[in-house]
Amino acid sequence: MGTALTASLGRRRIIVILIGLVFGNIMAGVEGTIVATARPFIVADLHRFDLSAWIFVSYQLTQAVSTNLWGKFSDLLGRKKLYQLSLAVFMVGSLTCGIATSMHMLIVGRAIQGIGSGGLFTLSMVIVGDVLSPRERGRYVGYMAGTYGMATVLGPLVGGTIVDNTSWRWIFFMMMPFGVAAMVLAQINLNLPFHRRERSIDYAGAITMIVWVTSFVLFAEFGGREGFTSLKMLALLALGVVALLAFVRAEQQASEPILPIRLFRERTFSLTVASQFTNGVFTMTVGIMLPLFLQIVGGVDATRSGVLTTPMVLGMLAASIYTGAMMTRTGRYRIYPIVGSGLMCASVGLLTTIGTGTPNLLAALYMFIAGAGSNGTSQVLTVAVQNRVHHDDLGIATSATAFFRSLGQVTGSAIYSALLVSRLDYNLPRLVPDGSILSSAQIRQSPKQIHEMAPQIRDGIIESFSRSLHSVFIWLVPVCLVGFVIALAVPEHPLRENVAIGDDDDVPVAH
Repeated sequence: MGTALTASLGRRRIIVILIGLVFGNIMAGVEGTIVATARPFIVADLHRFDLSAWIFVSYQLTQAVSTNLWGKFSDLLGRKKLYQLSLAVFMVGSLTCGIATSMHMLIVGRAIQGIGSGGLFTLSMVIVGDVLSPRERGRYVGYMAGTYGMATVLGPLVGGTIVDNTSWRWIFFMMMPFGVAAMVLAQINLNLPFHRRERSIDYAGAITMIVWVTSFVLFAEFGGREGFTSLKMLALLALGVVALLAFVRAEQQASEPILPIRLFRERTFSLTVASQFTNGVFTMTVGIMLPLFLQIVGGVDATRSGVLTTPMVLGMLAASIYTGAMMTRTGRYRIYPIVGSGLMCASVGLLTTIGTGTPNLLAALYMFIAGAGSNGTSQVLTVAVQNRVHHDDLGIATSATAFFRSLGQVTGSAIYSALLVSRLDYNLPRLVPDGSILSSAQIRQSPKQIHEMAPQIRDGIIESFSRSLHSVFIWLVPVCLVGFVIALAVPEHPLRENVAIGDDDDVPVAH
């Protein structure tokens, strides 16, 4: 197994390459979520609370828009240049955020960070696909996905610790050493063989993709506040649909499409991107709602709620390492997405039972199951897709799986946050004395103050949140069931032991 790989690169050099990629993953994962606990401190310093939602939206938007572009351009221009560029862009964004003197400057910095982040995780998975055969890469992709998942979930905890002890600006400065180390390691070690081919940039596809993704993300993010059926939101949705249709037509005609439509004819690819979408919805919704449960219903502060989400991190890490090792050992993968999707369904079913009397440790156990299910599915299917595509499409096929997961995360965040607000607006007037004077937004912005209120009001607010979160988890069950059905349909193709750099017997499948 991997004899050509060992001869051309060497095991030690591969390990050093992977360490550099892990540094990039940590940057992208932590900075994606670290702002959550720092938001009140940022608003207190820079003011403009009305713009603070854009701290998150700008990052998610540019990350989603840029993901496929990074993957495609890496297929055309090579991995090293693009990976180093994504590192540089991310560090420029981090520096801009750290020195921001206004909310507008911070939002611009977050948008730049998002562009860089779109390349970091995607290109790291592509590079792993370059240097390891499909069967060998299972183990290492497990480590990569595990560290990214850990960084994502630990972001709020790290952010809470920093803002409790120093300036919020350090949540952006702290990642710079990781970026420098990753850049140096990439410069030394990422001199990988690259087959150059004629470049033909799909400008029409790139522009129409930016328009439809931006339209759908903004519709999802602001529909809950503006009203999904408002004239402004409906116009945004219509623009997205028109741009999506134009994008599909452009991809059918382009010689080097941004997202080749032919990839969707490969069953493994089409089922994987659908699974990644549902996985993104699940992971983001659970990641948002459980800290709220712990802080408001469980009565813990932001830092401790971050500590109590650690079991989700451990579940992600354990599932990633185990499934990756087993794929490498057996050369098979189909059973793991089925089990992972089943665990996601089980965890949501268990989460529908939590309430005011649920011990925090029991909720933590449910989080472990959720984390294991999520990463036991997503990273396995990424390897399955890489196993089925021609090497010329490795970058775009890998980035597409991350792209659809990002779309799922945005969708889950928007729809289920809107559902939570709707149920709170229904429950608060019924369960809280003078509840009509309370808004769900005010309560969610200051969960700590809830437990300082008069007992009758406090208990009514807590019960309102408990019932509202119950509704959210109930409506998450169908998404998980759809994901489980998709996992059952994924075909099994033994993981090949060739198709690494230096192998000549590259067998295209979806080309």
